[in-house]
Amino acid sequence: MGLHKTFRAIKPHMMPKGNKRHIVNIFSHFRYGMIFLAIILGLHCMGTMPLKVPPRQMNTTPDAWTMLGGNPQHTHHSDTDVKPPLAVSWKRNIRSVIADHPLTVGPYILCFTWRGNLEIVDSETGDLLSVERIGPALDHVPVLRYPDVYLGLTMGTKNLKRYDLQYAKTIYEVKMTNVTTAPLLVGDRLYLGTHTGRVYCRQAVTGDSVWSVKVNAPVYSSPALGDSLIITGTEKGLLLALHPRTGIVVWQRPLQGALYSHPATDSAHVYIGTTDGIFYAVNLSDGTIAWQHHLGSAIFSSAALYRQTVYVGTNGHQVVAFDARSGKIRWRTTFNGIVTATPLVTPGFVYVGCWDHYLYILDRTTGKIVAKQDVKAPIKTAPIIYRKKLLVHAANKKLWAFTSQAPSRENVSQSPVTFFEKRRAKR
Repeated sequence: MGLHKTFRAIKPHMMPKGNKRHIVNIFSHFRYGMIFLAIILGLHCMGTMPLKVPPRQMNTTPDAWTMLGGNPQHTHHSDTDVKPPLAVSWKRNIRSVIADHPLTVGPYILCFTWRGNLEIVDSETGDLLSVERIGPALDHVPVLRYPDVYLGLTMGTKNLKRYDLQYAKTIYEVKMTNVTTAPLLVGDRLYLGTHTGRVYCRQAVTGDSVWSVKVNAPVYSSPALGDSLIITGTEKGLLLALHPRTGIVVWQRPLQGALYSHPATDSAHVYIGTTDGIFYAVNLSDGTIAWQHHLGSAIFSSAALYRQTVYVGTNGHQVVAFDARSGKIRWRTTFNGIVTATPLVTPGFVYVGCWDHYLYILDRTTGKIVAKQDVKAPIKTAPIIYRKKLLVHAANKKLWAFTSQAPSRENVSQSPVTFFEKRRAKR
């Protein structure tokens, strides 16, 4: 006999009142228990949905973020401004820290978190579409070449993973030591560093090893591409340039302090800061130091590069802008908290995430603060702009999407033509 039939077979009118209340309580607890069980099963079964995005759409979306810093040089800039004042388009709970910054493809925002989750968010509405446990943990953002995502995991035994977003399945997992950098994808090869002090090159399609190089310390500085060289650095401050095909060390440069930030490159220099507070420009040609500045406090923020200017944040509550060629300081701006996330640079502005719970918008040429936005928690993830939305994650809380606030009707000044046309119409 089914459970509901068993309850129906009991005749309440034959029982004392106390027993009747007891049966009602049983029904109530049973109903709420089933609802709770349904919620748990729903959360457990929720997985990554296949993304129905044509592969060509990846190549035709200029504002897509598919890797660390937006490109192999890690310059972290956008050609689109989101002008203040800002309006909140939507907010979405992301209960961890998004590694480095979100990735984007088609109408989707892909949030890879330190906890090892992939949370897929609709870029227009902010709706959470799916959650998947992608690995034990990861410190840095994967690289995306749709439909594939290549992940470096910092825990477990299988630490390199190729995941197909279109069919929501794992293609391969490679057994190797913990990956402590974002993977760099150049052509058909992946470059990544590990906590055991090795830099690896692997075939992207199969995960097979091409070469590996032993260096002097753990590698936390994510590889960048600079003048056909692979640039990375170690915890003991050794900056290296490796040949992409062979792994041969082309040059190496000891720097003062540990390297936890990733390099940013242009055609002439590598730009990187150290925990000793020194920001360097190193010549790509031979590894000599072009210029350097002691900024007075540790640098964990990576640099952003745009139109011959380099921007970097410090633990001394500052963002400093340098002339990329001469090293001359163009401006420096002070905030109320440390800056560890990479600034985002656009034609008009610099967007700075700060640990004082504020997003700051600076005039790009002067460094003057033109607006700020309270996001209620420290910002440890770099902001990005996608589909005219400014995306900012406040640690362990919310992913915010901001748009430029449309001016109200009464604040819009009328042009002379419109004014005289209205007068003419009244006559």
